[in-house]
Amino acid sequence: MMANMQPDFQSLFEGSPSLFLILTPDPSFTITAVTDAYAAATLTVREEILGKGLFEVFPDNPNDPHADGVNNLRTSLMTVLKTKVPHRMAVQKYDIPIPDSDTFEERYWSPLNTPVLDSAGNITSIIHQVTDVTHESLREIERQDFRSLFLQSPEIVVILRGPEFRYEFVNQTHINILGFDATGKNVKDVNIGATQVYEILQRVYSTGETARLTGIPVVVSGKERFFDLTYSAGKRKDGVITGIMVMGIEVTDTVKAREGLEKAIRVRDEFMSIASHELKTPLTSMKIQTQLFHRKYNDDKLQPMMRIMERGVERLIRLVDDMLDISRIELGKLNFHREPIELSQFLQETLEHFRDNLNLAGIELHYDLKEKITCSLDPFRIEQVITNLVTNAIRYAPSAPLAVSLHAENDFAVITFQDGGPGVPKIDRERVFVRFERLHTRSEISGMGLGLFICKEIIQGHGGTIKIRDSEVKGTCFIIRLPKA
Repeated sequence: MMANMQPDFQSLFEGSPSLFLILTPDPSFTITAVTDAYAAATLTVREEILGKGLFEVFPDNPNDPHADGVNNLRTSLMTVLKTKVPHRMAVQKYDIPIPDSDTFEERYWSPLNTPVLDSAGNITSIIHQVTDVTHESLREIERQDFRSLFLQSPEIVVILRGPEFRYEFVNQTHINILGFDATGKNVKDVNIGATQVYEILQRVYSTGETARLTGIPVVVSGKERFFDLTYSAGKRKDGVITGIMVMGIEVTDTVKAREGLEKAIRVRDEFMSIASHELKTPLTSMKIQTQLFHRKYNDDKLQPMMRIMERGVERLIRLVDDMLDISRIELGKLNFHREPIELSQFLQETLEHFRDNLNLAGIELHYDLKEKITCSLDPFRIEQVITNLVTNAIRYAPSAPLAVSLHAENDFAVITFQDGGPGVPKIDRERVFVRFERLHTRSEISGMGLGLFICKEIIQGHGGTIKIRDSEVKGTCFIIRLPKA
């Protein structure tokens, strides 16, 4: 019995794990047999496609204007009919229709068409075998897309391989900068005059940490150029570092412009320092002469003119002093000569010096300085800060009260100046401490916008802060915090 049993070849064929179609050699290439695996891979049902033409079941995707699967497959099958030998096709994009819809699913296939010959050498069937390579093809397409993106990027893109840092990939921007294609060369063999770059590569390769460098000088064709560069380690799935990706952009113009600006600023600061020193001596002499003239000629008609002259000279001296301080700040030479100062007495004595000027401006001075707090301060510089704040009150808040208070808060002495002026909007409270920044035009109120900047530098130099906070009444409230001794 067993010997007489014949294998069920149809069942064996249909159950094959390979993707097969059997086609007749007629113009329609009619489907006569299909494996289960093929039907599953192409989202078809055997009974629905048997007896139908191949291209009736699998037409081109009408939504893809570049679809050429039908034409390529027909050409391959016709070649098989003509040559009677197998024909392997290149990987084909051949989308398949999704059942019960008008849409197609993107697919890539590797096809092989093989003729079946009878004893007379005539083709009786064609075996159409395919392998679904969609996943691999899409990954390759994605890889090629990234490669194309990197190639055309206006930024530098370089991939270095191995501990010798061999150029595996360079894009056109890198080629244009160097003037040649460095692919296949080692970094050390490409003379770019940047030893720092090689040291960074070694560190990134050994640690895997990303490095970002700005304004790196590189000598290219004998000229120094500057780049911002990022170095990232390339790793396998097991974490082993195999190379480094370098991305960067040229910033030569930016660096040159910054250097030019810094040079211009240095020249300006030097000029301000020299000019201020040169002006200081004659202005001091003018002040002395004006005071002597004021004492000698006590004439009621001359007194108003003398006061105007004195105020003008004093304003010029303050401006020159501010310019000198700006120069010292820029050069890092704003020195402080500290000594223990009892703030309550110091503030009271300093404020009383302005009593007459405040009265003339219609400003009523109030202070609460009962708490005794000692700080290590430069008395000249702290007096300069107080003078500036009082002067601002006279300038911006005439005929309004000025309140000054002192209290301790943890390890700090806190000084509060509250004037009755127009106040400072929240959006401008940081800006007023920036050099040359003003909230009013020069036609409204004179000044160069240096005073509060210098105040901030002085207070910060003492380890403190100066800020503007919200006021419960009309005006501006300055808060100065100084560390206690």
